Amino acid sequence: MIGYKYFKFNDVKKIGITLRSNEKTTSGEISIKLADGEPIGKFSVDGVFDWTTFTANVCVDNGEYPLYFVYEGEGELEARSISFE
Repeated sequence: MIGYKYFKFNDVKKIGITLRSNEKTTSGEISIKLADGEPIGKFSVDGVFDWTTFTANVCVDNGEYPLYFVYEGEGELEARSISFE
């Protein structure tokens, strides 16, 4: 899990994260959450060796929230940056 406090969301429709792994067996799913609730977005990760940006469509009310990326799967990932659209 990676967590950030706090971001001010204003008409955000997509959230992205740039990741890589040095393990061939890396495979799983990342959930994007604002708190302990249900995920607001998800995407699959499978054997990422070069820095790759994954983007998920999200539905977020305008406001200020903590942001969490939760990885469930095999292997380890490194994160470089996050983006908002």
